[in-house]
Formats: sequence, structure tokens, C-alpha cells
Amino acid sequence: MMAEDQDQLILKLLDGTIDVDERKKLESWMIASDENRKVVERYILLWNASRPDASLHDFQTVEEWKRLSDTLSIARETKTRRLPPTLYLKIAASITLLAIVSFFIFRQLNPGSITVKGNGPITEVLLPDHSKVWLQEGSEIKYRKDFTKEIRAVALTGQAFFDVAKQPEHPFVISTRHAQVTVVGTSFNVNANNKNTCTSIFVVTGKVKIEAVTGSAHSLLLSPGEEGTIDHATETATLQSEPDLNAMAWREHKLVFRKASLQKVVVAVNEYFHADIKIKNDDLLNCRFTSSFDDPTLDEVVNALTIALNLRQVRQPNGTITLDGEGCR
Repeated sequence: MMAEDQDQLILKLLDGTIDVDERKKLESWMIASDENRKVVERYILLWNASRPDASLHDFQTVEEWKRLSDTLSIARETKTRRLPPTLYLKIAASITLLAIVSFFIFRQLNPGSITVKGNGPITEVLLPDHSKVWLQEGSEIKYRKDFTKEIRAVALTGQAFFDVAKQPEHPFVISTRHAQVTVVGTSFNVNANNKNTCTSIFVVTGKVKIEAVTGSAHSLLLSPGEEGTIDHATETATLQSEPDLNAMAWREHKLVFRKASLQKVVVAVNEYFHADIKIKNDDLLNCRFTSSFDDPTLDEVVNALTIALNLRQVRQPNGTITLDGEGCR
């Protein structure tokens, strides 16, 4: 079952609109693994936490979850005793282990949230807890009006730099569509642009834990100077052996390359300038380039590449730049 289908079925379970066929489909998915079951349990906890004014006894979710839980207990023929669903709901408001903040639920179930979009090259945002966020242009964060209660949860689309105020009693959790970052007090960069195949986190100070938003067992603890990624396809967390020197380029207005392959250079330049540079000859991909630029222009960087690697550049009316050459020896 696709992640989008899974989200829709869980949402229907939560608001009491799930039908018989849909419930059977969700049951089959949950029976497939304990991890799938845990995903639904986390959604229920978050649902309750996102509705602090609602009475626990008003939830249709309680009845729906009981039906689903009873069915699963029979199907799995297990004697394991589980907590009553009402107890799950009662502890949700005060639990500090609620580290999995679903990006999907955050977006769909919190109409009372505040949204801030990056309108300029860099937009600085001061959160209610005095944490600071610098948004790249076109990026967006969303947080609840009661942000400082229990868990400080933020949903991010795009790229941002966070300087988190230290409040150990209130964990700070950032969710993207594919990844989750949990911190106590630190500064770091999160790149969650949807066009990328992975979400990357570069830590400047402190420590952060990163994991897939679905609650995958793959997690990673990052220290200053380290970069970790969450692969969108495999949902695995990986420590990068060579951290991206340009993870902070958009904020520091610098580009740094140290024996970087032309392929990586082009990726960094395209992201920094929102450009469309293409490499025509695959023999050029591993050509190495070393240079640094302070507050550069696109022409400055492209011309430096052309001279250093003996390339030819062709510019199209639509802005595309094609680099070609004989390759490197």
C-alpha cells in the first residue's frame, strides 16, 4: 500500500469515516508488521495531542481503534496483553516520548496553526520559545498556536537553519514529509526540498537525532560538523563520510569546493542559484574542481569552471546552461 493511501485510511479511522472495506485494507497492512501497527498507534497519540480541547470520551477513534485492535489480536493469535485504547489516549497529552510528529497529520489536522513563508532570499522567524529560524526563499514552516506546550513541533517544507532555544523539558521536533529531527538545544540546517531524493541535516552545534517520519528503526545521532541524510525511498538514515561544505551556502552566501567532482559542483550551484546547468559529456562528471566564492554570481562560478576544466558553455534562451568538453585525464 502506498504511503498516501496509508495516510488517508488512518485519517478516516481517526475521524470515524472509515468503511468496512477500508478497515479490512488497513487491518491487512497493520498485520503485515509490528512497525505498521506502531505507525497507527503513533497517529492516534498525535491526533489526541492535536485536539487538547476535546473530551477523551468524545472520540469515535476509541471505538474504531478497539474494533481494529480486537481484530488484529485474533488475526495474529497472540496472547500479548496490550494497553486499553483509552489509556493510550489519556497518556498522550503528557507523554514526552511523542517524538514521531507526522508531517501529514500536522498539515491536515491543525487548522489553528501558524504558517510562515520565506518571501525574500532569507526570512528570519522568531518562534514563541525564542528559537530562531532562517528560511530559504520559497520555504515554509508551520507550528501550532500553543507551540510551547509539551513538545515544540514544527513542520518544514524546503530548507531552513534552526537555532533552538534550550528547553530540555520541551523537546523540539521538526518534521518534513520524509524525515524527523529531534533536538534539545542546538543549531543546524535542514534541507527538505521535495525535488531532492533525500532530506539532509547538517549540525553546527549540539546534537540531533534524525529518523524517517514513518517511525523506521533506522535513526542516527549527529554531532557538530556531521551531516546525515534520510533516503526518501528506503527510509534509512546515513552518516555522510564527506559532509557537504555548501550545506550553509544559501545563508552564508559562500560556495566552497575542495577537489569536488563536477557532478557535485553542478548540483550545489544549481541549488544555490536556482539554475539549470547540465553536463553534456558524462566523461566530465568526475573532473575535480577546487575554488571558493564569496557572495558569487552565477556567471562568476560558471566562467571559473569553464576556465579551470577547459569546458565549453552553451546558454539557451530559457536559461539552461550546458557544459561540454573532452573530459579529464
